[in-house]
Amino acid sequence: KMVNRGGKLLVADPRSTRTSKLATHHFRLRPGSEVPLSLGLGARILGESDLSEFSPEEVMKRTGLQAEEIDEILAMLNDTEAGKRVLLIGRGVTQAPFGAKAVSVLLRLASSKGVSYLFTVDRNNERGSCEMGVMPDRLPGLAPLSERAAFEKVWGGRIPETPGLSAYEMLHAAKEGSISALYIMGENPIVDFPDTKYVEEALNSLDFLVVQDLFMTRTAAMADVVLPAVSFAERSGRFTNLEGRVQSFEPLIPVHGEAMSDGRIIVELSRKLGKGFSFKNLAEVREEIDTLVPMQGWKREIPGDGMEYPTPGGEVQWGPLEDPDYPFLLLLTSSLYRNGSMSNRAQGLLSGEEKAHVCLNPQDADALKLTEEDKMVLTSRNGEIQAAARILDEIPAGTIQMNEGFTDSNPRSLLYHELDPVTKSPMARFVQVRIRKI
Repeated sequence: KMVNRGGKLLVADPRSTRTSKLATHHFRLRPGSEVPLSLGLGARILGESDLSEFSPEEVMKRTGLQAEEIDEILAMLNDTEAGKRVLLIGRGVTQAPFGAKAVSVLLRLASSKGVSYLFTVDRNNERGSCEMGVMPDRLPGLAPLSERAAFEKVWGGRIPETPGLSAYEMLHAAKEGSISALYIMGENPIVDFPDTKYVEEALNSLDFLVVQDLFMTRTAAMADVVLPAVSFAERSGRFTNLEGRVQSFEPLIPVHGEAMSDGRIIVELSRKLGKGFSFKNLAEVREEIDTLVPMQGWKREIPGDGMEYPTPGGEVQWGPLEDPDYPFLLLLTSSLYRNGSMSNRAQGLLSGEEKAHVCLNPQDADALKLTEEDKMVLTSRNGEIQAAARILDEIPAGTIQMNEGFTDSNPRSLLYHELDPVTKSPMARFVQVRIRKI
């Protein structure tokens, strides 16, 4: 709607996506170079000394963009007379080496120019989950651990002074033997995490696994105990959208069988462990949230806490390493219809995209003797999957694209799982593969 009204949409993305097709200008930078571009924009606007390595020449070299393209992005950010401007930060930045540094720079850049910003995320309520304290180095309300005294007073217990582990760090610890038990709630890492083989090995290394979920997922099938939970349609709760607005919802259908809401499962489990929560109903939980996190749902700045993120040096590998044995670069994209475990159980969504496709350039298709809908095998150094061919002129030669979210042909299983040095989350969004026609 914004573009149709004459607005300007600039998209920096190595992939061809639904959004890039709407763009006023699509800057097709090299895969993995989103962070150098972000730091280069920060160097030009903020003038910070630790960003001096990211000169215009260096950014052009890393990204493959021309000087006039970078100048167009800068002009939009600098144009304070242009009306409302919004910076959308996606996974190409947040799930990349030194993505935390890039985000920090982009937020300061946006604030200095009066630009609003939002993070694009995979799933509903990701922001709300972070605000409720699921991040290993944050308390509810994104409060730092240094402010734990107020929470200890209400909760009646000690909070560790040091951050916990990220989800993938827990898997590393499980594989190494330093974690022997794991409680997974509302997540299916076998499908949703990169490097499926590694995830399976880590979970098989555990002595005890508990999974709390709606369905018997591939991860739940590995568990010693499965706690059946209910869907959002069977319970009350709150979701927080990208803007930070809180939306309440009520149950639409009755609970089936012996399933319980996540909150009730946790309360009942706490009582059996002898540390029972005193909550009698959801209203009391909300009252505690409103007491400890009074600003939840209000537009506010993400606290910085004076954190100093490391600046990448010259040794960082931006983008994929060329591999002659695996000559094609696979880029993962998001599907409107599928996102993983839950969407694959919705018949209406399945009809929108029934099977996995690999999009490739006609030139590459001819070389591989592939025609539309031909079956192929994609192989990386981490595994292999099968999918059907879809031939598109807009895909650059040597590059292929595939949507995530297919459990039977899951491209995430081909990825590696290198972790960002700050966030400790996987950085993989692309991988080198080879193709064989079936």
